Amino acid sequence: MGNYQIGYLESFPESIHCLDGKKNIIGLIFLKSPETVQLEKRWKIGVNFEALFTNIYVNKKDFAEPLALENLLYQMTKSDRDTRLNVLFEYFIPEDFIPVDKPLPLESVLTTKGRNPKNEKLLPILDGRIYVPDGSRFEPQEDWMKTDLKWSVKNLPYIEVFLKHLALHITALAANSGVQQIEWFLSYPSSLSRKYKRMYISLWEDLRKELQETTGIIQQRLDFNSNNIKSESLAFAQYFRDSEDHDLVYTTCVYLLEKTADISIWEDNKIIHQTTISFGEQELFRNFLAINPQFLQDKLKFEPKRWKNLRGEAFNIKLGVWVRLESKHWLNSQRTILQDDPDVKGLVRLTTIGLAGLYYYVGIMLRVLYSEGKYTKNKITPVYLGGRGSHILNWLDNRGLFDKNSEVNAIFSCMLSAGSGFEDTEQLTRLSEHLGDEIACGLVLNNTRLNSENDLINEALITGENCQIEFLDHQRQQKTTKIFSSDSRLEIEEGEIIDLKLTNLVELPKFLYEFHKAIKDLDIEEVTPLQGYIRSPERVKNQKLWEETERTLNDMLLSLKEDGKDKYEPPFILGLKALLKVLGQQWAEK
Repeated sequence: MGNYQIGYLESFPESIHCLDGKKNIIGLIFLKSPETVQLEKRWKIGVNFEALFTNIYVNKKDFAEPLALENLLYQMTKSDRDTRLNVLFEYFIPEDFIPVDKPLPLESVLTTKGRNPKNEKLLPILDGRIYVPDGSRFEPQEDWMKTDLKWSVKNLPYIEVFLKHLALHITALAANSGVQQIEWFLSYPSSLSRKYKRMYISLWEDLRKELQETTGIIQQRLDFNSNNIKSESLAFAQYFRDSEDHDLVYTTCVYLLEKTADISIWEDNKIIHQTTISFGEQELFRNFLAINPQFLQDKLKFEPKRWKNLRGEAFNIKLGVWVRLESKHWLNSQRTILQDDPDVKGLVRLTTIGLAGLYYYVGIMLRVLYSEGKYTKNKITPVYLGGRGSHILNWLDNRGLFDKNSEVNAIFSCMLSAGSGFEDTEQLTRLSEHLGDEIACGLVLNNTRLNSENDLINEALITGENCQIEFLDHQRQQKTTKIFSSDSRLEIEEGEIIDLKLTNLVELPKFLYEFHKAIKDLDIEEVTPLQGYIRSPERVKNQKLWEETERTLNDMLLSLKEDGKDKYEPPFILGLKALLKVLGQQWAEK
């Protein structure tokens, strides 16, 4: 421990005063002036800022690559490394970005430990700074840690100071490399409201002006309709088209994150449907681990004392750090060895069912779009899958690595066929070569002109399952009930949704039947069927399972009703979440 002081100067100092215990000057340390750098280069920089992670790519000479996050600290005297690291992590900017071999994407974690004035605007570095968590010292539950920087009014001050520190660091790196001009490219979530999109662009424009005034580096102006600002759906597709050279003739893109899946369907380089659903790695993987601490301890070798008090969001965030830093090593060293372990096989089955359900829902979407005349191919599509959450595909192959030869490929193609009614043409799932980098990379690529989806922002959800909605008709001032089929759009022309019910599950039992039929027909070895499940689309054959699923689903709907969020959830996905919750609990209790 010790006493530390942080200050800031308007220019580089010539010397540092050395003081004794009574603050008397007893000497000077003369500092070597920084070398003069000739500024003449121009960089395109893509920033993919999200609630949990932030990524940065740079295009210098028509080549996109991750920005190298160099250490910008200037050390004047020797000090103990362990002490220095602890202090820098807690009160100042980190000395190292980890993991060293791939520090990007950065986790969107802000620490406000230190000065933190009340009722004043937070200053970057002094009051709030980027925090780089590791597996041992990271405590996400502490008050000074801001770990979920999703768009909300209360988070705006923290988002602003995080982005200011980020942009300042990027600009310093650029200046050190001789850059005279920066052209920024920004992404935003495809489901982000226009209000927050305007706030984001306005915030960045203010930041850009400030940076240009203080650093002298020319920063190109941004505006609401700029081509430099792209939705994540557009940037993601741009990555696959221009970086991996895969066509968008008829294609489904799935950008899978921790809590969401962004689905866009393309035909002839034009997006014809886009939706973002609350269904991500958390439902497909982490929730199962959260309810089975014994599995964490026995199979993943987690230390119980570091996890026993973590719940909810704090658990998920710390698990995310483990996934990023340790899961690849575990897959390489343990996945093949434990391929026949019943608990591991159970986890693989659960995650495969969840992903297969997502593909089945995409199949329903293709069916509906075809019936509406918006999709003309009358066939299932290849799927381009990426984003941080898509690492879970590697858990489904007993080699610990998903590729075109993985057995689950055949299951996913079969589910697209079952959901759509189109022929199974054995379409491949192409997993991104740079998981988590797709958006940042796609931002600074523009070889192919893709048609944007601005007119699809308010497009109604495709239900995917039979449901009933009670809503208040504002025009007649009375409650009205409307029935929707699985092929309907979840749309109310005038009124407010009061209640949503799934009265008679049809597609979900059909999906689970088709999933088990595929395992048998395709002679799948790596994914095993549910114990005790009777292969049948009829609910009565597996009555207990569907009764438990409906009970769980009703409980979820009650919670959604209280939060006022039910209108944003496709009913099929709601049912799939309930099914996974039931199956996950059965797995954990065995």
